[in-house]
Amino acid sequence: MKADSLLSPAEQDVLREMMNIASGRAAGTLSGILGKRIEMSLIEVTVLDRQGIFDFLDEELGVVGSVVEQRFSGGLTGTSMVMMDYQSCSHLVQLLGSEALESASRDVNEQSILYEVGNIILNSCVAMLGKQTGQRMHFSLPRVYYNLRGRTIAENLTSPADPNIYVVAMKSALAVGEITFHIHLLIFLILPFNDLKALLHAALNG
Repeated sequence: MKADSLLSPAEQDVLREMMNIASGRAAGTLSGILGKRIEMSLIEVTVLDRQGIFDFLDEELGVVGSVVEQRFSGGLTGTSMVMMDYQSCSHLVQLLGSEALESASRDVNEQSILYEVGNIILNSCVAMLGKQTGQRMHFSLPRVYYNLRGRTIAENLTSPADPNIYVVAMKSALAVGEITFHIHLLIFLILPFNDLKALLHAALNG
């Protein structure tokens, strides 16, 4: 994930620490619910402006196999996403839902598994950022999409007329037992850049 950081080294460090904590909490919750050993570790995290979002999605993903999208409001407003390539998506569903897939429609259970995993990961990461505002966060129900082009995602969620859209972009390793997958998370935030920096400084000084 190549991008020139918009943050200072101290801001980058506190963002990494926050997302590491959120990732650990999400993995713990998933392990308890699914009854499997799950670990999630952050590989890279950065903040992107509008052009950086397009570059990131083109270079990192191209065509996205699955997307779990969740909108949020309250202390922060925006949209968050967990994305995987098609092979990782299929393999993850098989590992987490082999018993369920035998007893009902494969498509329904696949969406349910991705919905649950995405919901927990996104809630944890967005809540970690929202905590710094001191205001309550509200989350919509997640939605699952398949086979979307990365550029289409960026076009739908950014507008040239609104420069106040920044993305916290993460690349993480999600381990289920001995099998590890790479997943990408995007948290689209609708706010001026100085407000984003203030949020990070609140965490830095907290």
